[in-house]
Amino acid sequence: MDDHASHDLAALEGAFSDEEWKALRMEDMKAGTAVVCLMLAIFLTGVVLYSIVAITF
Repeated sequence: MDDHASHDLAALEGAFSDEEWKALRMEDMKAGTAVVCLMLAIFLTGVVLYSIVAITF
């Protein structure tokens, strides 16, 4: 008795066309790139702030 949705990729292959899969992958790639860019920006902001504090004291 399984009440949870199946996570079988073979079952999903018929649900989306090849074009839709490509579009989904492109959206995932863009979202991943945005996340990495934001993380890098936050890290660099921290480095700059830390450097300012380290130089000041």
